[in-house]
Amino acid sequence: MQKRTIDERATFKRLRPVQVIAQTSRPGLKDTLWYLLRRTRLTLRADAATVLFFDEASLRLKPIVSDGLGEAVEEDEDLLIPLGKGIAGRIATSPNGLIFHNVVEMPVISGASRGGVKSVAGVPLRIGDRLLGVIHVGSVVSVFFEENDLLILRLVGERVAAAVERERVLKAEQRVATPAQESP
Repeated sequence: MQKRTIDERATFKRLRPVQVIAQTSRPGLKDTLWYLLRRTRLTLRADAATVLFFDEASLRLKPIVSDGLGEAVEEDEDLLIPLGKGIAGRIATSPNGLIFHNVVEMPVISGASRGGVKSVAGVPLRIGDRLLGVIHVGSVVSVFFEENDLLILRLVGERVAAAVERERVLKAEQRVATPAQESP
């Protein structure tokens, strides 16, 4: 019982910075995502963090924003990861997220370097049953992440998914409003 109380206190202490993350609102989706990634990476003491969006047409994931190791991955326009394949693809198809303790032994799906990352934790980004993408963090230390880290990532993932959905709705409203404004 005492160990559980200690674990709960430790988790609560680590969740406090997530409150700041949860209240984050920046102009522009990429700025918001980058800020959420930075805060999440620091909270989880991870070396890298990435958000990937799901493209429904190709059924693949595309890195959008990264922080930490491998930040250049967002600049690779050709980097697309199939659902169910590789780390991000497997996270996307998982119900609640996954932890990989030794990714060095996993096959590389993309040409992007892992940048020395050995341990990864990530969760799918969803609104209802609709997949929007993946958020994952990485560490250069094996067996680094725990279940409590997935809890934090799920909370952050809800915020990321909400920000992505808000942006989608805003753009859809703008598309509808633009022709109406141009009409005589």
